[in-house]
Amino acid sequence: MNATNATDSNDGKAEKSEARSAVILAIVLVLVGAYCAKYGLQTLVWAGARHWLAANPWLSETPQPFPAVASASAPPATPPKSAWLNAYEYEFIPPWPGASKMVPQQSYTEFHFASGPVIVFFDPAAQSSMLEDMKRSNPAEYAIIADMLPDEPTGQNYALYRAVYGASPFQASPFTSRAGADRLYELLLLKLQFGFDSRPGIHSLDLGSNRGFEFGDPSSGLPVAVREFDQSDKQLRFIFTVAAGFSAKITQDDISAVVESLQPIPILER
Repeated sequence: MNATNATDSNDGKAEKSEARSAVILAIVLVLVGAYCAKYGLQTLVWAGARHWLAANPWLSETPQPFPAVASASAPPATPPKSAWLNAYEYEFIPPWPGASKMVPQQSYTEFHFASGPVIVFFDPAAQSSMLEDMKRSNPAEYAIIADMLPDEPTGQNYALYRAVYGASPFQASPFTSRAGADRLYELLLLKLQFGFDSRPGIHSLDLGSNRGFEFGDPSSGLPVAVREFDQSDKQLRFIFTVAAGFSAKITQDDISAVVESLQPIPILER
């Protein structure tokens, strides 16, 4: 009799334990379901962004402004127009004195200076409008991206590059809004597609009527690339480098002088 009572007691305890486990499992499933419903997409974007970052560390780089530098000297005098360099109906001030040699190529023009620096200026006609290309080839993606851009009708191409290069995997969070996760996902995909023009680092440029982005660091001795957008939102590209066998140094002031002075050649002078 005692053995029978003990068995019944153990069975009762087992049933209670199973019921308790079932309740706990049901609660866990409800909580997981609620989390997935509210934060599932954001969590997937967060995990995907971390995966992309592990394979592409440069994705974390965003455009940084150049530190302000106080200068006691007067700005250099603007050289006469006869000293300006020009190609593709654009002109700019050469940052180095002396004669230069112009070497046209199929899709760009090189300017070689006697001391070793070289400026590569890409044909502006070959620099497509990313938004216009997207609008023609993929209207659905264009509509998504256009909705993400600020209200800047005269500078949408610049705004696109600013948004894309300003995106970082570290901005992802499982607890952000779904709209924010969608936006970051699209921007990071475009950032992977755009890639980087040079390394290390990305800086923002805002000089005169021109603005854009600089890739690389002139103090590293490696080539520096610039994507510039003029006041009509036309994309213009440069590479600043030094010819083999020369020890010349290119400074940030040299690059900034070209970026700031670049302008279309006045129609009367063409």
